[in-house]
Amino acid sequence: MPHFSTQLKIALGYLLLTILLIATIGYIYTEMHSLTRADESDTILSQRRRTTNEITNQLNQAEIIGQSLSIGQLSQYTAYKEAMMKAGEAIDSLRNQLKDSIQLARLDSVSSLLIEKEKNMRNLLVTIRQSDTDALYQQHIEALISEQDSLLNLPYVRRKVVTHTQSYTVRQKPKSFFRRLGEVFAPSKKDSTLVNDTIQEEYIDSIAESYSPADTIATLLKDVQTRVADTQQQQMRTLNNRMQELRLNSLELNHKVHQLLSTIEDEDQAMLRRQQAERENIRQHSTRIVAGIAIASILLAIVFWMIISRDITRSNHYRRELEKAKLRAEDLLAAREKLMLTITHDIKAPVGSILGYTDLLERITTEERQHFYLNNMQSSANHLLQLVNSLLDYHRLDADKMEIHPVSFNPHQLFEEITTSYRPMAETKHLKLHFECDKALDATFIGDPFRIRQITENLLSNALKFTPEGHITLDVSWGENVLTFAVSDTGRGISSEEQTKIFQEFTRLKNAQGEEGFGLGLAITQKLVHLLKGEIRLTSESGKGSRFEVALPLEKTSSIPATEENTSTGISPLRLLLIDDDRLQLQLTTTMLEHPNLSVTCCHHPDEVFKHLQESHFDLLLTDIQMPAMNGFDLLKTIRQTDKEIPVIALTARSDMDDAHFRTHGFAGCLHKPFTQKELLEIIATACPQATPFDFTSLTAFSMDDPEAANEIMRTFIDETQKKRETLAKALKEKDMPSATAIAHQLLPLFRMLKAERCLPDLLWLEERREETDFPSEAEEKIRIILVEIGRMIEAAKIH
Repeated sequence: MPHFSTQLKIALGYLLLTILLIATIGYIYTEMHSLTRADESDTILSQRRRTTNEITNQLNQAEIIGQSLSIGQLSQYTAYKEAMMKAGEAIDSLRNQLKDSIQLARLDSVSSLLIEKEKNMRNLLVTIRQSDTDALYQQHIEALISEQDSLLNLPYVRRKVVTHTQSYTVRQKPKSFFRRLGEVFAPSKKDSTLVNDTIQEEYIDSIAESYSPADTIATLLKDVQTRVADTQQQQMRTLNNRMQELRLNSLELNHKVHQLLSTIEDEDQAMLRRQQAERENIRQHSTRIVAGIAIASILLAIVFWMIISRDITRSNHYRRELEKAKLRAEDLLAAREKLMLTITHDIKAPVGSILGYTDLLERITTEERQHFYLNNMQSSANHLLQLVNSLLDYHRLDADKMEIHPVSFNPHQLFEEITTSYRPMAETKHLKLHFECDKALDATFIGDPFRIRQITENLLSNALKFTPEGHITLDVSWGENVLTFAVSDTGRGISSEEQTKIFQEFTRLKNAQGEEGFGLGLAITQKLVHLLKGEIRLTSESGKGSRFEVALPLEKTSSIPATEENTSTGISPLRLLLIDDDRLQLQLTTTMLEHPNLSVTCCHHPDEVFKHLQESHFDLLLTDIQMPAMNGFDLLKTIRQTDKEIPVIALTARSDMDDAHFRTHGFAGCLHKPFTQKELLEIIATACPQATPFDFTSLTAFSMDDPEAANEIMRTFIDETQKKRETLAKALKEKDMPSATAIAHQLLPLFRMLKAERCLPDLLWLEERREETDFPSEAEEKIRIILVEIGRMIEAAKIH
């Protein structure tokens, strides 16, 4: 099962909760949309109610106006027609809103009844207009006049009028729901109507009847009255019939409307109940869903809380274990630091003593067997010292304690010196050492020449070690602010499998069995390259040699490396003051300093140093750093309170302090134990320039501490230099400018390597005039200075 990090689990939990939240929002949106559709149904129902109410209101209004028309208010007919028209429009609108065929059929019957009612109302109005009494009288009078030509005088006539009155009640049919609903908005009418019929009978008793005009008029009027009464009775019966038809039509219309409204109302109520049930169902379902989502979210949160709590508990456990491991690692680092200090002080110091005493014994031993034993001792001690130094270098690189010190230098000179120093070793193994350098590098650059030298020397040492025959090439170039140098050889080569692990520490390849070292050289080289922010590449094939290529950033500068003009003409005597609590190391150092021009005063305690400084003058103080009474730093502070000038050299076996560290604390230099007599004399020469102006260290550094090889190198150097001195003297005598400049060109890299600063400007002056043939007077003076300096160098080499 794959293991997920706590952060991933938290993110997954948030993702699931977010998905649940989105799902909840989507569900709520869907349900709200469903409720919105229910609201649309409510809108339709509400609209239908308004339409049906409009129909009822218009019909009621038409009924009220119709009653006014029935009593003779004919001026209300226009309002009646408008009410009926609005009722018809409302019915048409309701028809558009209904979809049920039964309701539509009922609505059509209502429309038909409405049309019939309007027709009956028109007939009623016609009947009312025809019942006008004046018109009736006028009509009947004209008819009688046309019938009678003349009237005669009538005899006295006695009149007798008899009046008959008859009362009866006309009861109305029960009112429907809609009539009662309409009467809410209009005055109610009585359920019964009282009708009074009054009949007057006139009897005339005449004695004699005459055809007088008066009797004729009376007769006519009586006849008119009778006819009018008959006509009115007939019209009343017609009016009553039409009103009865109108009432029946209204009743049927009201019944139909009531039936339609009841159906619509029932349907609306059913729809409302369905909507209410649906809404309640939606609410309950939504409640259950939301409650389920909430419960799921809570359960999910609890599950993830348990998982994260378990992870946190496990993480805390791991953290505690890591803290314990960190403490153990810190303890191991502290132990390693103590081990490094132990190796530095407690191993290097005895090894230094062994080397020092074997070096001293070699000077006084003449027997060949004893030389053989001493050489073996020196070789073993040097091998042990190299292993310790490699281990300490790797420790400093691995702990990021090694620093770079950019200075101005000439890369061409640096690589030329390295090649010159390795050439004797190559010749010893009958190997050819080729050197090719870009002319652009013969200028001033900013970089760390010491680390560049260390990298190059490591690669050249490996090439010499693993190349039995053939040649070795050092190729140096520069471009785009990148220094590239490659060391290629015709040696054993490296297989593809071995190339993957050649830069690993403590790795020894099969073809390296039997060789010295324990597999740190290339690991240190790679770390040094990375320290300088560069790259190293390997190209090799088994049996065909190897090529190590290094690329380092390197910028050109316009500044010129500082040189000090040494005006001394020889080696001057020096008075040295030496202090060390280790009597064996003190005796060894004193023996190494046995030289005609060196006077050494030894001390075991700091008080002795203060006493000697008060009583005498000394040119240099050499002090151990780790002393029980007072360490070297405190000793220097105390001395500076009284003596501000005397240079102090630190002698220490601690590898965690470099030369820069001691210089920042006021020391003139530092010499790490174990050291040889040459290294001791070199540091003295550095601190006291008047001691010796030459540095033969680089010339003999690669003799592998083999005294015989070193002596051979020095003898060869003396012989070759003497020949060049004689050739230069001959050129001066013959004023041969080409020969003089050629010798200057050969001596220039050698003098640079030996730090013969005094005659470097003169050699440069001659080297720049290689194309000239004339011998100027200025050249004579410079050549004489060079000849003197060469003589001093030869004498110093003999002493060395």
